[in-house]
Amino acid sequence: MTRSRYIAEKDLEQKALALLEGYCHRFSRTIVPNMPLEEVIECLLGLSFGFEDMTTRFGSSDILGATIVDSREILIDTSLDPYDHPVREGRYRFTLAHEIGHWVLHRQQVVSRDQRSLFEADPAGTILCRALRYDQREWQANQFAA
Repeated sequence: MTRSRYIAEKDLEQKALALLEGYCHRFSRTIVPNMPLEEVIECLLGLSFGFEDMTTRFGSSDILGATIVDSREILIDTSLDPYDHPVREGRYRFTLAHEIGHWVLHRQQVVSRDQRSLFEADPAGTILCRALRYDQREWQANQFAA
């Protein structure tokens, strides 16, 4: 397993705050507890965002989110859609923030589809967040999201 470079907790928090401050500055907003993460994804980072059945797409039932670097998109499993499953809104928001963390922290470690991925178990160009696999990159994305 390829390890990600070490990033101190304070640096993870700093990167997350810098992203939020960039959003607030660009769109004349203030940082609030329920930041519009969908807007951060689409308007600030220039990524597309959507829901998809991850089991169908990736053949595994333990994936809640995916960051696809090549196509600049973040996908969230349909089981977290807050309109269909309002009780899971907290998990949905954390997963969005987690995927943003992967984009900010790890996208340079992912190679294109034409090359081998540094995330060995995942398709090239994609970061899959598996409930059953927890490594340094997942911890970093969780800290960023928190």
